Amino acid sequence: MLNTYINELQYSAHPKNILDICSNFADLMLEKKSRFVWMQSNRNIYSPDAYWNQVYNGKVAEFYVASYCFQVLHLPYIKPDIIIYETNQCIAKGFDGDLCYPRPININLHVKSYRDYCSGRYPESYMFQPEDPLIAPGSPVEQPSPYSSPMSTPQPESPSNGLPSPYSSSPENHVALVVVEPTRAALRAIVPVGSVIPLLRAPIKKTLYKKTLYAEDLARSHSNEDCSFIGAAHN
Repeated sequence: MLNTYINELQYSAHPKNILDICSNFADLMLEKKSRFVWMQSNRNIYSPDAYWNQVYNGKVAEFYVASYCFQVLHLPYIKPDIIIYETNQCIAKGFDGDLCYPRPININLHVKSYRDYCSGRYPESYMFQPEDPLIAPGSPVEQPSPYSSPMSTPQPESPSNGLPSPYSSSPENHVALVVVEPTRAALRAIVPVGSVIPLLRAPIKKTLYKKTLYAEDLARSHSNEDCSFIGAAHN
């Protein structure tokens, strides 16, 4: 289980080739008119610029987390998905993990990004869809979509001795939170989903139909927990 909260953000510059990949990905996603129409109807995103920024920031965050996990946590490098799916495939994949580590690690990372477009008017926060099976009350364990990579969907084994495989359980779901800026990014936290759910609340901006995790709430909850807490204030 990964459980890290970083109090003092430690920024790293975005490599230009990664920015180019993310920018091209956002351009191609915006060209999918049916996808943008679906976002207008279901996510209240009406501006092409807002949609482009959401896609771009999210993909930059995924690349940052993939690099962090490889360089700092010494996990295998998992390349973020940059396939341009059809709209129905995007919807089906919508709540899958972004970086899925196969057994024996058996962890799905759901990457959330935050970028301040309001000059500090709103505090650092991370948005979840209310219907996301990751956080929805009473939801079954998250099931992989038919479009998931086989690597990201560990399957139960049938050992010859008839006993359950130690790897037959569903992957552990974690949330990775990233602060994104134009030329750099920083990891805020990688925490189990179970520690996030009790902290979700309505957004300060009333027009958003989301469940929101505020960084200040997460900081308070982790200050007294057994986790890796990085930052001068907690050394």
